[in-house]
Amino acid sequence: AATATNAKIVERSFTSHIPVSPKKNKTYISAFLAGLLMPIVLLLIKDTLDTKVHDLKNLRRVLPLPLLGDIPSSKEVGKIQDLGEDRSDVAESFRLLDINLNFLLTSIEHESKTILVTSTRKGEGKSFVACNLAITLARSEKKVALLEMDLRSPMIRSHLRIKAKTGLTNYITDANLKISDITTTMKGLENLDVITSGSTPPNPAELLKSNRVKKLFVKLKEQYDYIIIDTPPVSLVADTLLLSNYADLCAYVIRFNYSDKRMLDIPKTLHHEKRFSNMALLVNDVDYKKTYGYGYGYGYGYGYGTKKKRKSLFSRN
Repeated sequence: AATATNAKIVERSFTSHIPVSPKKNKTYISAFLAGLLMPIVLLLIKDTLDTKVHDLKNLRRVLPLPLLGDIPSSKEVGKIQDLGEDRSDVAESFRLLDINLNFLLTSIEHESKTILVTSTRKGEGKSFVACNLAITLARSEKKVALLEMDLRSPMIRSHLRIKAKTGLTNYITDANLKISDITTTMKGLENLDVITSGSTPPNPAELLKSNRVKKLFVKLKEQYDYIIIDTPPVSLVADTLLLSNYADLCAYVIRFNYSDKRMLDIPKTLHHEKRFSNMALLVNDVDYKKTYGYGYGYGYGYGYGTKKKRKSLFSRN
C-alpha cells in the first residue's frame, strides 16, 4: 500500500452510445445487394440448366421463320379425331392453320400443293399435326392425300388404326402395284385418302431415291388438291432431305416444354442453306396461361371452346 504506483492518468475515458460493430448501414446495404443479386443468379442458373423451349418470342428470335400457326396445350393433344363439328381450342387452331396455309402458298402457281411436316426429333407432334391438318383440309372440301413416309418408325397407321398391309415400300419395290392398291379412304371423310408406309424396309433412304417415288408424286398431284407428307425427324436420318424437292412448304414442328433449344441450330441451318424452298414454323403444345406476348388464344365466345361429341375416324371403307 505504501508503494507508489507507476501508472498515470493522461486523459479521462469516454464512451459512445453508438455500437462500434456491426455497422447498421453496412449491414443493410449488404443485405439489400444480396437480396437483389441472389434471384438474378438463381434465374441465370435455372436458365442455363433448362434446355427446353418455352417462349415464343425467344424462339422466333432464334429462328427467323414465318409462323404457320400454333397448337394450344390440351388434353386432346396427341389424339387424332374428327374435328369437323368440334369447337375446342385445338380444332380452332387447325382451322386457322388452314387459312395461314393459303397465305403462305399464294406464290405457288400449280393447283396441287405438297406440304412436308417434320421436326427435329421424335415426340414433337409431327404425325399428330399431319393427321389433323389432313382431316381439316378434307373437311374444307379439298381432295387430300396423307402419306406416311416415315418408313423407319411409322405412326399414322396406329393413330388412325389402319390395318393396311401394303403401302409405299411395296409400291416402290413392286412395279405391278397401282396407287389405288395402297390407298385407304377414311369412312366419313371421302376427300381424305391415306397411304401408309407398308412393310419396314432395310434401306429406306435408297427406296426414296427411286424413280417410282417421282412418278408417285406426279400422279398424286393430278388427283389431289393437297398432299401431306409425314416424314422422319431431320436430326436422325437423311430421308426427309430426300423428299424436300417434292414439297412446296415445309412445316417445321417445335413443341413447347419438350423441344431442346440447343438443337434449334438444325432448322436454322436448314433455312440458311435453303434445303427447303419454303419453310415455316409450327409451334405445338402452347400453354397460353404461361406464354405471353403472342395472340389471344382460342375459345372466344359464340360457343368456341365448347366440345361436342366427335365422330370416330377409325374405320375403313
